[in-house]
Amino acid sequence: MKRVARQFALMVIAIVFVTTVTDHVKAENVGPFTSTLTNSGGERIGLAYFETDDEGVRVHFSVSGLEPNRTYEFNFHEYATCEAPLFTSAGDVFNPTSDKQNVAGELPSIRTDNNGRYSDSLVAEHASLDTMDLTNPALEEGSSLVLQVGGERIACGVVQY
Repeated sequence: MKRVARQFALMVIAIVFVTTVTDHVKAENVGPFTSTLTNSGGERIGLAYFETDDEGVRVHFSVSGLEPNRTYEFNFHEYATCEAPLFTSAGDVFNPTSDKQNVAGELPSIRTDNNGRYSDSLVAEHASLDTMDLTNPALEEGSSLVLQVGGERIACGVVQY
């Protein structure tokens, strides 16, 4: 009887250990990730850096060469490819869960300064850099970061390690 109880206790300890290790792995984030943004003419116009944030994925941007005082949209797109000039190769906005309200690839709009630059950070609230989360735009298949104005894709960068 003591032998069975001992084996049972060892099995419980093993399950607790595996569960703890698995939970730790799930909470790990991969990175760092960057994206070099290139316009339709092949010119580098900016860089983005991604990190985990309590609210999602924080994306730090530094872009220039845009129209001054204009509103632009950044979104993660589903494919890790950026073929100029239209960048349609990036696919649709990244939405692996098909959620109509909480789209992982959506970011808030930006507004450029008087010199056509933007340097700040935004949070993709419905995305994650957790290695076990489908809403991670930097999983093995990758994604891209697309800059749009008035629905037109004007720059793109592949999300990469």
